[in-house]
Amino acid sequence: MKNLKIIGKIILALLATFIFSLPSYILIGFSFKIFTLYPIADVFLAVMLLTLIVFVWLILFNKRHAKRIIQWFLIVEIILAIPISIIAIKWNYDANVIPQISENTSRAFLTEYAPNSTSKIVKQQQNPLWNPDDLPKLDGSTALYPLYSAFAYNLIGDADVNEPPADMGENIKAVPIFDEKVACTQTDGAYQNLVAGSAEVIFVPEPSDNQKEYAAKNNLTYEFTPVGKDAFVFLANSKNKVDNLSTEQIKQIYSGEITNWKELGGKNKEIKAYQREEDSGSQTIFNKIMSGTNVMEAPTEDYVGGMWELMNRVSSYKNYDGAIGYSFRFFTTEMVRDNQIKLLSIDGVEPTEVNIINDSYPFSDNFYAVTIKERNNEKTRKFIEFVTSEAGQDIVTKTGYVAVD
Repeated sequence: MKNLKIIGKIILALLATFIFSLPSYILIGFSFKIFTLYPIADVFLAVMLLTLIVFVWLILFNKRHAKRIIQWFLIVEIILAIPISIIAIKWNYDANVIPQISENTSRAFLTEYAPNSTSKIVKQQQNPLWNPDDLPKLDGSTALYPLYSAFAYNLIGDADVNEPPADMGENIKAVPIFDEKVACTQTDGAYQNLVAGSAEVIFVPEPSDNQKEYAAKNNLTYEFTPVGKDAFVFLANSKNKVDNLSTEQIKQIYSGEITNWKELGGKNKEIKAYQREEDSGSQTIFNKIMSGTNVMEAPTEDYVGGMWELMNRVSSYKNYDGAIGYSFRFFTTEMVRDNQIKLLSIDGVEPTEVNIINDSYPFSDNFYAVTIKERNNEKTRKFIEFVTSEAGQDIVTKTGYVAVD
């Protein structure tokens, strides 16, 4: 009978453990909006274990003070759960609610611009102009993918979009989208692939110093053909009162000299100045604009890398009230399309198509079809001729870029 009472008390302790642990679990779990998240399960199990130890001790050995101690234990448990919940809510808000601008886009996103009849790309030809074997292997930046995907479609028709092959090599970046002729490995990956020979023509902004050195080390020469123009734009939250910045003010922001929007006529809000990873297309243009200016360290974020290793990288633009960042006009206005983000005028000039054409917007620049001079052949030359032809330039314009002069 005595043993049964002890067993009954232990069962009671287990039941009490679950009931008293549940509020903190619900509070924290609700903050993440998911109850099966592994960190939350770990917290819950830890709380349950601690509560079980306390309750077993109280019920078996300290009945006199059990009620009061249990009350205080519950209060402390709830108090501890509240700050964890606040952190969880902020994490969820930053990750899923705050709009972001990142050129590291998903494969699903890029599939909307794949070279096939169901995507968003410009379609001029009812029938393919070329045999698929005549098209060189294409690669490029995220922002230019809709354009060279349209070139491919209008020349060879539908292309199968498959998973990237497993044997692309260690120095080849992950391929968000791939078929036999059209890939999108972003700017740095495209330059690497061009040098490695797995791409024959790439569509990119001008190369960084590292990308120039990479070709030189391999005794290769880039050959640049201007294909179109786009504006390099600075972004801010749409509720920000500041609509215009001078080139000098941008340099002062990114050097850390100006740190609050009130210094620019805005609200009393700290400026969070985002950058991009080195050797990305937008970071290369940014470095060119900031030439001669000592740029402050970029905001970073932690992420889980290979084998669950905690790593650190330059944080993508997040549209906080005090944020400023940069990208390309087409990518921001046509591919991302977020009305909570606005493009700033620079030196009093808006980044409109008209101002890109007349060169009044200060950060307008060409983007290029790049080949390797030593490897140019009839296939690449014929493709470049099409890209720069009237038909090719019509695709540039209809896609949303500015054609070359």
